[in-house]
Amino acid sequence: ISTPSHRDISFTSRVFNINVLSHIELTHLFLGDLERSAGQIQVTGSMLGSCPFYQAGIYVTTKHALNGFFYTLQQELLAKQSPVTVTVFTFGVIATPFLGAVTSELDHKSSESSADLSASLVVGGVEESAQIIVSSAINRPRNVDYPVFIVKTTRFLSNFLPFSLYQDMMTMSLGNYEDGVKVWAKFRELSANIGYQTGNMG
Repeated sequence: ISTPSHRDISFTSRVFNINVLSHIELTHLFLGDLERSAGQIQVTGSMLGSCPFYQAGIYVTTKHALNGFFYTLQQELLAKQSPVTVTVFTFGVIATPFLGAVTSELDHKSSESSADLSASLVVGGVEESAQIIVSSAINRPRNVDYPVFIVKTTRFLSNFLPFSLYQDMMTMSLGNYEDGVKVWAKFRELSANIGYQTGNMG
């Protein structure tokens, strides 16, 4: 809600159409065919679907909605012993070139060793993400967390810490409000330059 567009209900509607309603509509359209072919539904979710994250309120809301719909659908399909399976991917930060361009707006100073540690524990690779998606088409897990450490740690903290402590801790770890505004402004600028639909990321 940090920008005028995020306070515009028409913007919110567009984001929900892209991030949520399109997924639900496609599921309704093809569920019958998937039943006949014992198919699989893969859902690209986010760890922000299970916790709040400031400067990304609308995006976070859509990812919560996706989790709510597809985990409920998963239960219903299991209950009726349907041949259709649902795999929900919970992705954290993935080191795409686009992400690098956005985050370079901020001046993060850290030692080389801490940067390597962050890359291995909190930031996932593009190729590994793709491999996970492809392999999941074969073994059909019900959910996949990647990168495992940051996704599971964030979920654990949000579920088991006193909520007021979690909110304070996240606010401190994410930096000041002005830095957050700069990151999302850079995101929208780069998105516009490549014709990307900014609504898709809230």
